[in-house]
Amino acid sequence: MDSVNDMGFPQELSWDKPEQVQASLNALYFYANDGSDQFRSWYLGKIKTKRKAALFTRLGAILLTTGAGIIPMLSAIPSLESHSWLHPAWSSVALALAALLIALDKLSGYTSGWIRYTLVEQQLRQKQQQFCLNWQQVKGRESALPLVTDYLNETQQLVHEETQQWAKEFQQHLSQLDKATLSAGKR
Repeated sequence: MDSVNDMGFPQELSWDKPEQVQASLNALYFYANDGSDQFRSWYLGKIKTKRKAALFTRLGAILLTTGAGIIPMLSAIPSLESHSWLHPAWSSVALALAALLIALDKLSGYTSGWIRYTLVEQQLRQKQQQFCLNWQQVKGRESALPLVTDYLNETQQLVHEETQQWAKEFQQHLSQLDKATLSAGKR
């Protein structure tokens, strides 16, 4: 676990003199914004990976399912009957691969993660913009400290809630996979 020093928390905060108060508030302002920037940067980086994997798995499943429906029709066309790659059994293979891609997407959380990460990054950005605007109204006053505290708590809460949502989703998918495996084994 990171210590407060490892997280970049300002160490030399002083509240004795007005100029020290302003310097301390400014240090907290930059600390809070830097933390939010780090969260947003992490989410933005992960959004790209999740989006690519989601598109690959979902579009691949769509194409394979479409192919599975077309293969039996193509194999019935007299001029194409001699092509072994058009044997109707390949439609079953295509359906199985499509199901595998969908299962991979669900278990790995590509599509749901892409959506979750996008929503959280947007919320973080909105909170950061609101914090910066509010800061301009209270800068240098005592009301600035609760503003920083609330902002830090809100951004941490967003990340915490997203992590809990991921954990719940992952456990549900593992449970579904276990049930499917057990029912397949009983047949």
